[in-house]
Amino acid sequence: MKCSDVKGKVLASSIENFAMWRRALAVLFTTFLCGACAQDATKLEQTTQQTPGLESLAEAYFEASLELNPLRATFIGDMRCDDRLANHLGSEHRAGSEALDRQYLDKLATIDASQLNRQERLTYEVFKLNLEDNLEMLGFPAHLPAINQFYSFANSFAQLGSGASAHPFNTEQYRDFLSRVDGYTAFLEGCGLYSESLGKELGIYTDPYQNFDVRDFLTQILIDGALPLSLLESKIDAWIASN
Repeated sequence: MKCSDVKGKVLASSIENFAMWRRALAVLFTTFLCGACAQDATKLEQTTQQTPGLESLAEAYFEASLELNPLRATFIGDMRCDDRLANHLGSEHRAGSEALDRQYLDKLATIDASQLNRQERLTYEVFKLNLEDNLEMLGFPAHLPAINQFYSFANSFAQLGSGASAHPFNTEQYRDFLSRVDGYTAFLEGCGLYSESLGKELGIYTDPYQNFDVRDFLTQILIDGALPLSLLESKIDAWIASN
C-alpha cells in the first residue's frame, strides 16, 4: 500500500470522526435548547396565569364601585346605570363608600401575597393601595368646600346635559337623563347647598379664596350694568377688600 493511500484513509477517517462528533454535539445542543425552551414556557405560563381568587375579587369590587358611582360607569361607556345619579356629598353615600372599601380590604387580606406571581403581586399592591387611599381620603372633609368657578359638579352636569359629553341622547337615553335630573335637583336643593355653607361653619378653609362665592361675584359685575373697565376694577377690588 502506498504512503499516499494510507494518508488518504487516515484523513478520511478523521473527517468522518469529526462529522460524527459534530452531529453528536448538534443533537446534544438541540436537546439542551429544547429543554430550556420548555422550562421558559413553563415559567411564562406560571407568570401570566392569574390566581382566580384575586382576579374575581378585583372584578367584583369594580362592579360594586360602579353601582355606587353610576356616573363613573357612564364615563367608561357602561350604560347600565344611566338613569341614576349618586349624591356623592351625602353621608349615606360616603358611608357606603367606606363600607365597600373596608369590606374588600378585609377580603384582600385573606390572600397570601407571597404566593402570587409578579403580575398578580402588582395587581394586589395597586388594589390594596387604592383601597387604603380611598379610606384615608374619607377622613378629610373634601365634600364640604364651596362650589367654585373653576370646577363644580354643577358645571359637569350641565356639560353632561348638552348631549355632547359621555351621556348620549337617543330616545331611551334621553329618558334616562331625565331620571338623573331628578337626582341632580335633590343634590342642589339638599346636601349640595348645605355642604357649601357647612365647610365655612366648621372653619376648614385655610385661605380667603376658598370662601369665594361665584354668585356674589357675578352679581357685583352685572348689577350696575355696563361700566368702564377702570371703574369695574375699582368696584370689584373694593368688594374683595370688604369680604
